[in-house]
Amino acid sequence: MTARPAISSGELKVLGAGVAVSVALTLLTRLLGKRLDPIPKREEDIYPYQARQPHPMGELSAWVLYVLHQLFQWGCIYWAQTRPRKYVDTVHPVNVVALLGNTVFAILHLIQTHLWYDGLARRISVWASQGSVILLLCLALLIENPRRGMIFGKPLPFPRRVIDFVRKYHGYYMSWATTFTFWYHPMEGNQGHLSGLIYMFWLLMQGSLMFTRSHINPWWTTLLELAVLPHGVLVALIRHPRNWTMFAFGFIAMFVLTQMQGLGLKLRTQLAIAATSLAGAILGYRKRGLRAAEEPLRIPIIEYGVAAVLAGAIGGRQWLDDRLAARRNGHQ
Repeated sequence: MTARPAISSGELKVLGAGVAVSVALTLLTRLLGKRLDPIPKREEDIYPYQARQPHPMGELSAWVLYVLHQLFQWGCIYWAQTRPRKYVDTVHPVNVVALLGNTVFAILHLIQTHLWYDGLARRISVWASQGSVILLLCLALLIENPRRGMIFGKPLPFPRRVIDFVRKYHGYYMSWATTFTFWYHPMEGNQGHLSGLIYMFWLLMQGSLMFTRSHINPWWTTLLELAVLPHGVLVALIRHPRNWTMFAFGFIAMFVLTQMQGLGLKLRTQLAIAATSLAGAILGYRKRGLRAAEEPLRIPIIEYGVAAVLAGAIGGRQWLDDRLAARRNGHQ
């Protein structure tokens, strides 16, 4: 029996087309970025990409378009989940609608940025945007726990019904985290924004590919988890240069400890990756000493901890629902 390839030709076409559109939109944002340079920014703010003299339509347009985009996304997910689907190598009609709709909203956001600049940042802390993406990554850990394990291929004993709940409803949260973060920022043309922007495009594409094999292809989903690394490093180099090693080797540690376990790599390949990563971390921290070398462990500790808290909260709510249902049935 011939083994199924890591990615089929149908999946390759779907993902290739989506990546190509994402790259084109990112390049267009870069080409138009110089037009935004004359806009005075709030440099004193923790998130400086807000107009110092906001246009009356800036915030309003961002919120209206964000809400419309979000409702569109949730509508597509509901449409897909309430009709019988089987996983296919190509796309369903709902995927075509979702992909085209997200492309339209991306273009609208680019136009909105150049007309009025501001995103959602004026009313909401930047930590909400960053935290929503961290939570998204932690949900991915729970979803993948039965298949690839949590640490070195060993799954944590979360109840199956907890994982089933996350798998059934994760799209609604991940859609919110992605769409909210996308509209939080103006579509600036600098390196930090562009690296985050193409990541958002890929996540929006992932959310549009429900019930396709591309959506669950382990190489693609692992790339989505790992793509936060270059964005985190670039932003750190721009804003907090001392912290780049924490983001670089922290997300590399996540790949070594967890993500590469789901790719079917041979043991010698995994050991080579782990050894190379360790050597890179030693070189990266050679000037700062061993005391700073604990930094890369912060990201795995946070992600594993949040994933466990999420599983506990969901399991606790399910347990409470069971008790209340049993009590109601007992009184009937």
